[in-house]
This record gives sequence, C-alpha cells and structure tokens, in this order.
Amino acid sequence: MLFSTAVSLRQALSRYAEAVLEDERHSTPESARVRKDRADALCAITGTTEVASAIHAATTVLGCAVQRPDSKQRLRAGRTPGVERARVSR
Repeated sequence: MLFSTAVSLRQALSRYAEAVLEDERHSTPESARVRKDRADALCAITGTTEVASAIHAATTVLGCAVQRPDSKQRLRAGRTPGVERARVSR
C-alpha cells in the first residue's frame, strides 16, 4: 500500500461514495466515468486492484488510525460502553 494519511484515505472513500450515490441516482456516461475514476484513485491509494479490496484496506487502516477510548475511559466520561446518546437540539 502506498503511504497515505488518514485524511487522504477518508477523502478518497468519501469521493468514491459520493460518485456511487450520484451514479445510482442519475446514471449518465459522465457519472459512470467519475465513479470509475474515483474507484481507480481509491485502488491506487490503497495499492489494490479491486474496489472491494480497496474499501476494506482503507477502512482497516482508518480503524487503526482512529484512537477510540476504551471502556474505562468512557465510564469515567459518564458514558455506558456500547451505548450512544442521541443528540437533542434545543
């Protein structure tokens, strides 16, 4: 895999996802080309040849790059492990 920062991996994943959504909503020759270009870019960044492998590689790296608090840290912060609080706007 080429050396990529977490930011560049997130951007590549995001751009690919946007292209897929756009191509699924309104498929045109242009949207198909953009989708393929972004898939190729994601594959190049991750050093893979298939999109599924590229997505797996990127998410694996990002999972390692993101520091997540352990259960004790969440408990100290007043949160129950595995339970997310809904955001309420006031």
